[in-house]
Parts: sequence; C-alpha cells; structure tokens
Amino acid sequence: MKIFQTSGKTESRVTIDGRDFVGRNVVINSDGQVIVDGVVQNGSLVGPVSVEIHGDAERVESSTGTIKVAGTCGSASTQSGDIECGDVKGSVSTMSGDVTCQSIAGNCKTMSGNIIKG
Repeated sequence: MKIFQTSGKTESRVTIDGRDFVGRNVVINSDGQVIVDGVVQNGSLVGPVSVEIHGDAERVESSTGTIKVAGTCGSASTQSGDIECGDVKGSVSTMSGDVTCQSIAGNCKTMSGNIIKG
C-alpha cells in the first residue's frame, strides 16, 4: 500500500516532513519508507506526513496528510487532508479536508470541507 505518490514528466523537489527529495516519482510506502525513482532512501517517517511539491506534478495521491503543490498539477487526491495547488488540469478530491486551488479544469469534490478559489 502506498501512503503517498507523485509522478511527473520532469523532476520536482518534494519536501516531506522537512526533508527534500528530487525525482520524477516519489512514493511513501506503508512502512514509512521514501522511495525516489525506485531507490529506497535512508530513514523512515513516523506519524502524520506533510508533503510539499516545489514544481509541477502529473498526479499526486495521498491516503492522509496535507498536499501542497507550488506549480501545476494534473490531478490530486487524498483520503484525509487539505489540498493546496496552483492550477489543476484534471480533478481534485478529498474525503475530509479543504481544497484551495487557482483553477480546476476537471471535477472538484470534498465530503467534509470547503472548496476555495485561491
């Protein structure tokens, strides 16, 4: 099971709990390991995870925690947490959290939260 995954056509800098990682595909697995472009990174994460992407991302998925994308995003989804993005080319969804984006070309939904044009 993946707790978090982002993928893109170009490398982006991803900050996870204050640690920076650079790659096209960044994954946090259920053991709290960070995997960048298929390579397991040193250390593991414990507790709620905060993720910030400094650049564009094709797809961002998270099971829990806040997602922040400084650039353009293809799509973004999380089960529980807020989503903050610039422009989104696809859809955005969260079960429990707020959505704040500049523009969303696809659908936007939250079951328990607000949708705000930022």
